[in-house]
Amino acid sequence: MFCGDVHLGRRPSGLPLDLKEQSGLSARDLGPKAALERAVAEACRERVDAFVFAGDVVQQENSVFEAFGALSRCIEPLARAAIRIFGVAGNHDVETLPRLASSFPQFQLLGAKGRWEDCVLQGRSGPRIALRGWSFPAQHVSESPFTHPRPDAPEDVCAVLGVVHGDLDDARSRYAPLRRRDLEADSIVKGWFLGHIHKPSLDASAQRPIGYLGSLSALDRTETGRHGPWIVAVENSGALSIEQRALAPLAFEDVSFDVSDWTDGAAFEQALRAKYAAVREARASGANSARAVGFNVSLYGATPAFKALRAKLAEFDEGRLLSAEFDGLLCFVADIDDRTHEPVDLMRLALSTDPAGLLARRLLALQDESSLLAQELIGRALESIEASAPRREFLGALGPPLWSDTQVRSRLLRAGWRALEKLEATREGRPA
Repeated sequence: MFCGDVHLGRRPSGLPLDLKEQSGLSARDLGPKAALERAVAEACRERVDAFVFAGDVVQQENSVFEAFGALSRCIEPLARAAIRIFGVAGNHDVETLPRLASSFPQFQLLGAKGRWEDCVLQGRSGPRIALRGWSFPAQHVSESPFTHPRPDAPEDVCAVLGVVHGDLDDARSRYAPLRRRDLEADSIVKGWFLGHIHKPSLDASAQRPIGYLGSLSALDRTETGRHGPWIVAVENSGALSIEQRALAPLAFEDVSFDVSDWTDGAAFEQALRAKYAAVREARASGANSARAVGFNVSLYGATPAFKALRAKLAEFDEGRLLSAEFDGLLCFVADIDDRTHEPVDLMRLALSTDPAGLLARRLLALQDESSLLAQELIGRALESIEASAPRREFLGALGPPLWSDTQVRSRLLRAGWRALEKLEATREGRPA
């Protein structure tokens, strides 16, 4: 079993402020420790041969005491089940993980001090395989781990599986930049299981899989989709069979609603209830086992019920996130991206030469993804964001770049509609 970034010591964000009062759940119940305990229980049920961490097991140095207790409680059942434990150090736990590993004889750190290392593993009833790993020797590593020599192919093994923490196809990264072609060229290795980026990208159907395991559980609302450990079975032929288990206690989903046919503000809650029911059904079918699911809600379109809808949305600020509980499953709204507006004839408005007309032309361009003007506006906005935002390395390994073209376009549309509302209100003598 392979586990991506765990980040023991980190608390998940984006949860309702009154989570405990609404559900009896705490942030700890939905955090990395709970996710790790679930993965360990699954490993014992499946009687896997090895439990492998792909780095960033611990969030940071001051989390060492919490991590020690959590690892101790997880290593004991694995050891009793004769499951060997391996791991590589990432940029967050470059010092902490080696210290923790030295405290547990059952835990074997692979590739200490930036030197590639192989370890041969004999399965209970399967073939002999080797794990090949590399650990961060320092918090920042600007050169590829592949600049260091790797061992020759181990004898009498049917497969070598690689595990490493680093930035794939980002040559400028300070977090062990990896080139996909280097991973592909290492024909000895049947599959590469990567840590560092929190969005899973491993293709379980690939003949030689190369990709990120993702964070073990969602840590904030940007980490949407399935999260959990990966079970890898190796056949005598060396072929791999891979399956992700969606065991994360906390999940986030992106949900979009077109409000064009909504007639009143109550339609918002009705749409949410329908989504809650769908999540509950998916959980009952075994598609996920999350204890809480947060929705990143995106609303778009024009509706005559715009004012009633806006009044309803005003109830859902950070302190009053909507929550509902079904059969022990908590569903809540983590974020609302409101791109709704009153019905406006932009084409007619765009013919005018006043500021409202100029703004209408910008909105029309942004609604057309192929528009050259839209691409120019998005590019200028990204330049402004990059100039004013902290550099990514100071934020740590939080996943992909914080702003995509799609996100910027969405924000520009929202800001544009809000500005148009104020212009129109001013022109008509209404409160803006």
